[in-house]
Amino acid sequence: MSPPFSPPPKSSPSNASPSLSRLLKRQLLEDTRRLESLQDELAATAFGVLRRLPFVGVPARLAERVHAGVSGSVFAALRFGGGSLLEATAALEESASTPGASLVQRAGAVRAAINALAGEDLAAQGSALAIPMTLIPESSESSGSSGSSEGTPRRLVVYVHGFACDENLWQAFDADAVCADNTTPGDPVGVSPFAANLAAEVGATALYLRYNTGLAVADNARAFGDLLDARCAAWAAVPEIVLVGHSAGGLLARCACEAADDAGAWPRWPWQRRTRLLVCLATPHAGAPVEKLADWATQALARAPGGAEWGRAAVSRRAEIERLRETLAHSSAGAATRGIAYRLLGVSLAQDVEHPLADWLGDGMVSLSGATASPSAGDVETARIGGVGHLAMLSDARVQRCVRDWVAAVWPRPSAAVAGAG
Repeated sequence: MSPPFSPPPKSSPSNASPSLSRLLKRQLLEDTRRLESLQDELAATAFGVLRRLPFVGVPARLAERVHAGVSGSVFAALRFGGGSLLEATAALEESASTPGASLVQRAGAVRAAINALAGEDLAAQGSALAIPMTLIPESSESSGSSGSSEGTPRRLVVYVHGFACDENLWQAFDADAVCADNTTPGDPVGVSPFAANLAAEVGATALYLRYNTGLAVADNARAFGDLLDARCAAWAAVPEIVLVGHSAGGLLARCACEAADDAGAWPRWPWQRRTRLLVCLATPHAGAPVEKLADWATQALARAPGGAEWGRAAVSRRAEIERLRETLAHSSAGAATRGIAYRLLGVSLAQDVEHPLADWLGDGMVSLSGATASPSAGDVETARIGGVGHLAMLSDARVQRCVRDWVAAVWPRPSAAVAGAG
């Protein structure tokens, strides 16, 4: 069984300083253990007094056992949930701190993690740390590399990263993991060109969305729709579009695809009618059992000294995601009924996706059933792959072949003459 997150590169020196996220995780574990020990002492004193009172001794002993079980579960969930989140951001920091990563990538990974935790406050304060939404590359001229002689792309693939990430997510994994596809063993980390190569193979232009994942998904979806609309307006015609979203990025892309205008009419933007395919990778369309443990952790964190702000932010984001899923689930008609094909891929840490525990275990963040729950009627297909985790899936050759096949089905490989026209 593979770990839920990509391990630190083997080439990292053993005496390297720990990442900011690992330092925070260590502090979280130490603080929760101290709090648990303090609470146990206080509870022992209080229940000790109650046990000596007439007619209260037996009920007090029962209450003490229940209290110990609940308290232990809450603190365990706090360590698991908070520790898992910080482990995830640590993996992102470390993947951007490898020898092949630039200083910009390293700073970007830390900034993305900070925005995930405090993005709303940073944006409200106008902080320079707040990430503005951007389509990379930013210039319409530089992105129009595949298409007509006027610089308008015929086909466009837009990649949308997930929570606590940035656009480097699509390239920041070990190239050895995908050497059978587009790289050679021994290439430096950080050069896996899957996303760009996929676009080139189908004669498309690749765009990468960068955004503040600490803001509400629905708000980000509307901003993304406006931004993509403005980019398309700069071209002579709206190209055909494929959207690829990872994790919460899939929810953002789906929300944008299904958005109606202020009068309730679809589409809100012209590009929606030109979108052929939405690929969602490990997107929590129907949630995950592990989120229940995260609920306990965030609620406990909201009550812990020094953790109130983080806890409230996490509880708020969880509630916002649930509201968005509820809204999308009860929308009158999803984008898949309007000509946009949906392709949903779920992965599991279990090698055998048919194993009874494979669904619950999922990829360490999202369950298999949550990632492959059909969001609407229409052209919807799903796939499941075992033995890979939530972030590592992006460098898995099986995942990449699956995405390639889905995209190639709607966009056959162009002829040499067409491919060389741009």
